[in-house]
Amino acid sequence: ATEMNRAAYHGDPGDANARHIRAAYYANVEFADEGVGQILDALRDRDLLDEHTLVAWTTDHGDMNGDHNLWRKGYPYEGASHVYMMMKLPGQREGVVSKAIVEIRDVAPTMYDLVGALADVQAKDPLLYGVSLMPILRWETYSTSGTIECTTTEYIGMCW
Repeated sequence: ATEMNRAAYHGDPGDANARHIRAAYYANVEFADEGVGQILDALRDRDLLDEHTLVAWTTDHGDMNGDHNLWRKGYPYEGASHVYMMMKLPGQREGVVSKAIVEIRDVAPTMYDLVGALADVQAKDPLLYGVSLMPILRWETYSTSGTIECTTTEYIGMCW
């Protein structure tokens, strides 16, 4: 196994280091999950979760965790680019599962749409990117446009 420095984005760190890196990553995920659980429990204990709260959970990227001998973020592979977005509308009882291509930039337009302010915000800020996910959350459709813009990354110079 070859050595990797701490900033390495690719390479073979050896079995022991790979296990340690993955364990640290999953510990971070578990820590975040527990924190979200505590917030949801507190909302539920105060009778605020069901009728009064929009819950949104997402992240900006995943991690390669050694897939394809790649580590960290910034690659156009499933591990780094496919992350979950979960939302629950106030008063929503059933979950909605969609395989729509959505982006983190869709969160703000969705929240503006929920409170009836999307048109006003778009009129004042034509650079507001993203689309409202309300049609998906209300079971009106199962997808948005189905396209994603091409993004170039400074780390590896790829476009996907």
